[in-house]
Amino acid sequence: MTVLARRYSSLIEGFRYIMGHPLLPGLYALDWGMTLVSFYRELFPLFVAELFTEGRESLGLSERGAVALLTSINFLGGVVGGLITFKAQDCDDHYGRQVVIATLAYAAGCVLFGATRYFLVGALAVFWCGACDAVGATMRNIVVMLTTPDSMRGRARSGHSLAANVANSLGQLYVAAMSTVIGPGFTMILGGVLTVVAVFCSVARIPELLAHHGKSSNSNNERHEDDELIADVSDE
Repeated sequence: MTVLARRYSSLIEGFRYIMGHPLLPGLYALDWGMTLVSFYRELFPLFVAELFTEGRESLGLSERGAVALLTSINFLGGVVGGLITFKAQDCDDHYGRQVVIATLAYAAGCVLFGATRYFLVGALAVFWCGACDAVGATMRNIVVMLTTPDSMRGRARSGHSLAANVANSLGQLYVAAMSTVIGPGFTMILGGVLTVVAVFCSVARIPELLAHHGKSSNSNNERHEDDELIADVSDE
């Protein structure tokens, strides 16, 4: 078998594994659903110019300065969200449930994002969305790592990265296009509502998402449950 044929075979094997996995399609669909309808990070100039028009000048911020500040606040939210995951893992090892909760919290932030015209409130919403997105992304990666055998882990993570990157590009296009039609505020509110719909559709389609336990060094039963899940997926 040639190198190209081996790579093609590996790609097909990885795709079949992901589609047959009891959790990964739901996780990827959830990521797609929320990102596609609410991607905002590259569109801060649009939101500053047309949405967050109240209170910015009183802070002495130009449009460029406001964009830079929102970008920094979003980054800070991501850092705080990453730190939260350390505590969340100690308090609750239902990582699938944490993904769902973080995504619903993100949806609420999107609604607040689109409903306000005040810069400071918008900045708070941007911080909240950044934090919730970081928590959800981290927990999704943990679920991928815990439920995938070593031989498939690289391809599973590659699938996750591919889905996220494509969703980011399409989401930027969608949000920009919808903002010209119904305005940036209504676009973000609609994005929050559609994110909630995506969450409930994913949970309804794959209820195991809420039931998944992570591995724990103090629980042989939980390790056994994850080993069984990996074995079942590998057999498929």
